[in-house]
Formats: sequence, C-alpha cells, structure tokens
Amino acid sequence: MSALIDKIKSSLEGQIDFQGQKTTEVVSHFGLAGSAIVSFILGIVTKDLRVLLGAFGTGVLVTLMIVVPSWPGFNKHPVAWRSKIEVEEKKTN
Repeated sequence: MSALIDKIKSSLEGQIDFQGQKTTEVVSHFGLAGSAIVSFILGIVTKDLRVLLGAFGTGVLVTLMIVVPSWPGFNKHPVAWRSKIEVEEKKTN
C-alpha cells in the first residue's frame, strides 16, 4: 500500500525538465488556440452559444489532461547539476 501511495505522490509532484516545460507551453498554446477556433466555427455554424461553450470547455479539459500531469515524456532531458564543492574555512586570529 505504501508503494502505491509513493507512486501516486511522485506522479503528482510535477517534476519536468526545461525542455518539457517548453513542450507543455507550446502544446497548451496550440491546444487552447485550436479549441477556440474550432469552438468559434461550431458556434457560428450551429448558431448556438451552448455548443460554442461546450466545445471550448472540452478543448480546455483535453489540453489540461495533456499538459498538467508530469508525463515521463516531459522529463527526457534531466538537468545534470554540479556536485557540491567543499570549502575549507580559514581560521582568522
């Protein structure tokens, strides 16, 4: 049970690398813009505001489901941090 909870915690932490952040930004911009355009066209064609709002809401939810979880594909290029440098303190008299 503890392993399952640890797995859920690690998946919800949201650790992604810089390249993954760039990817999620691009996906979110295109996803939201695309859903806005499609929902606008559907609203014009059907002349119904509910269809427009429903289509846009669906597009937003799909974009959120793609972008918000920290998928393993968003952490393909982890940052290699430098190791800690030990500094000796000098005694002053």
